[in-house]
Amino acid sequence: MKDARLGSELDSRHDAQLDYRKMSKVAEEKGLAIFDVVRDGDCALHAVNGQLQRQGTSHYDVRTLRRWAVEQLQLNSNLVNLDMIRKCYGGDIKAYFKQQAEKGTLCDDAMLHAVAMVTKRDIHLFDDNGCVTKFEPHKAYTGKLITIGRIAGIHYVSLEPRDTSSNKHPTKTDELPITSSASAGTSERTKGQKQHQSEEAIQDTSPSHASAANDKPPIASADTCAICMDVIKDPKTLPCAHVFCSECIDQSLKYQPKCPCCGKILGVIKGDQPDGGTMTVRKDKWSDLEGYPRCGRIIIEYYIPNGRQKV
Repeated sequence: MKDARLGSELDSRHDAQLDYRKMSKVAEEKGLAIFDVVRDGDCALHAVNGQLQRQGTSHYDVRTLRRWAVEQLQLNSNLVNLDMIRKCYGGDIKAYFKQQAEKGTLCDDAMLHAVAMVTKRDIHLFDDNGCVTKFEPHKAYTGKLITIGRIAGIHYVSLEPRDTSSNKHPTKTDELPITSSASAGTSERTKGQKQHQSEEAIQDTSPSHASAANDKPPIASADTCAICMDVIKDPKTLPCAHVFCSECIDQSLKYQPKCPCCGKILGVIKGDQPDGGTMTVRKDKWSDLEGYPRCGRIIIEYYIPNGRQKV
């Protein structure tokens, strides 16, 4: 009975008018644009599958993606929130799997993690309150990042880079541009500041300023070793074009095979950790910390497979 009530509550919330303003603000801060999808329980799968199709790597439809994700959940039941299973399904995890397999069931965090495993993509989920949850496949990351948004906890949208928002979007139902009087005012102020700076730049190019600039001694940083901060002795140039004392850079590379200035890897970094480790961050609203009722908790899970790194 409890899960039936939850279903009816979700249906009534789906019929409510959604407010996209908070999600628009989150997307703007991340340099992303909102592309809406069909507003049904499969909206998260529509958003993921749409991005896969535009990347030219989709081998699924929404129905297949849901079926394979449920199979992953059954194989990796540790992804499922057991507190939620006890409260909503009376501890019957098979009932949960059955419901998630039904068309139109809204995907929860466990399902999204399973989708990441099926597609072998990192999935970043942005809630309209600013929280972000990252779902990583257990296997090595093999494709482009997928970013989606969740509005009011009941509707998912696709979040994609703004430089692609002007292109024809095959599944776009409602692009939500972000405009406001405040942003317009900011734009005008910025325009005025840039014009003022341009006028100052023109004034600074007068002959007196130019001659004063020419009288300044040249900066000798190119002749200084970034490690010992002294004049370079027996210079040695790395493939990234940074120059150091031979003795200094040789000692540095023995410690860590990368350029001290730009971090370019110049060899093989050896370690003893195996490939495929992941970290998952999720918010559990069903279990509380002592002294903080109805606040939920943030859970960070690490997965480190057995073995040693192959070098």
